[in-house]
Amino acid sequence: MKKISLTAIVGAVIGLLLFNLVGAIIGAFIGLMIDKRAQRNTAQNAEIFHRQVTNLAEIIGSLLRRSGNATTSNINDAKTLFIEEISKTYPFLDAHEIASSIDRAATDRNFDDNVSINSLRNTFALTSESRSAIYFITIVIYVYCNAVRSHGDQHLYDYIFALGTALGIPHPIIMVLLARSTDFGQNGNRSGSWSDSYYTGGGSYNNDNSYQRNHYNPNADTQKELQEAYKILGVDENVTKEELRKVKRRLLAKWHPDKAPDGKKDEYTEMSQKINAAIDLITVVKGF
Repeated sequence: MKKISLTAIVGAVIGLLLFNLVGAIIGAFIGLMIDKRAQRNTAQNAEIFHRQVTNLAEIIGSLLRRSGNATTSNINDAKTLFIEEISKTYPFLDAHEIASSIDRAATDRNFDDNVSINSLRNTFALTSESRSAIYFITIVIYVYCNAVRSHGDQHLYDYIFALGTALGIPHPIIMVLLARSTDFGQNGNRSGSWSDSYYTGGGSYNNDNSYQRNHYNPNADTQKELQEAYKILGVDENVTKEELRKVKRRLLAKWHPDKAPDGKKDEYTEMSQKINAAIDLITVVKGF
């Protein structure tokens, strides 16, 4: 039995109340068109998200291979961590199936991760509902550190800076992401020309062998990025995790490209991307 469109029913009722039977027919038709457009957008976004997550898996596998950590044990641990994280953010995707891409990229010496990185970067412009580049880099760092039992190493730092640069993330923000999750810049640990002594972060292993990230206190450079993020969202530095969640939902609904007036879709899309990036930055820095 075919499901009746609730949007069409609402449109028909409004049309009937405001006009007459003809208005009800027109209202129902408009409701059906809105439903079909929403279904197309949902299907398109699902394809984009699948591509993004597959690229993410390939990047993680490539990092394991390039760092010399592509052992069977590390690959399996990376797949487990990847599935746990992706299942929370994208419950409608088959994370187990996508995780096989970690295997492929980690074991194939001819695999070109530049293709995966470029593909991921290109997806950000395809939908306003995409998570930002900051989110994907955070997952790469988290999975790698836990899979190889590391607080961070030179292979990771070099790779993340190259990846972050390719995805358009400013260097101060890359430093925040590394310092927030690894020993980057700590205890004299310097990463070539990228590390500065004031970037102190790191963490320690818990009793269950999971890596606990320390709280990160941003310096003046990253404070500027944070203040801009707060300004975009209309919140202050005391914002809570729950408040941030509500603000995200409200602003993304307001700035959804489908609601853009004629000629302003690009503006709405850009604003949606800025909102997602601001949310991800604050989430990382505050440890939500």
